[in-house]
Amino acid sequence: LPSLSIESRLQDKLAAVAAFAQVNSIDRTVIDSPHAHIGIVTAGKAHHDLMEVFRRLGLSEAALANAGLRVLKLGLTFPVDAPRLQGFAQGLRELMVIEEKAPIVEQQLRDLFYNGPVRPGIVGKRNAQGQDLLSALGELRPSRLIVQVARDPRLLPRDLAGTVTIRSKCVLDSDQKKSAEGWKRAMERNDESVKLDLEPEIND
Repeated sequence: LPSLSIESRLQDKLAAVAAFAQVNSIDRTVIDSPHAHIGIVTAGKAHHDLMEVFRRLGLSEAALANAGLRVLKLGLTFPVDAPRLQGFAQGLRELMVIEEKAPIVEQQLRDLFYNGPVRPGIVGKRNAQGQDLLSALGELRPSRLIVQVARDPRLLPRDLAGTVTIRSKCVLDSDQKKSAEGWKRAMERNDESVKLDLEPEIND
């Protein structure tokens, strides 16, 4: 087991990082809206995947802001800048965390807001009902993320909600193509507002 001095030193380092981040923040609000009700927190490659999803759907930053969306790109993921996150969450009903692999940021936000005066719902790897939302398995690519974004009417401007066509391009072998076509039919059968157009041409 680590000695008490090692544990104490670790805590001091984390406190120093938190203090530095409050004075020299490397987090950045990418999309802001004075009447926002949904916030998305991203980090690293996942942020670029999300912005690519918006590009493929033809959604500008202005349109997303008008729809009531805020997007925060974290530069520091552990520990998160608590005061900055609390300020970002003001007025929001829900925070969606989009990150690769394990829910490192998501769990910190749950701990941060659990007993706080501002308590938005937090979703990420699972939705508010505890169902799988963003998988921690494999790579989080635009072609995987786009389905979740397009199916959530809260993330889309009202004039576009329900009319989005998803185009996901990837390289598929014959067996994968059969599975993808079956997945496409199942998705369209379950949700007619989402139309999937799989084009097996290029890698994401």
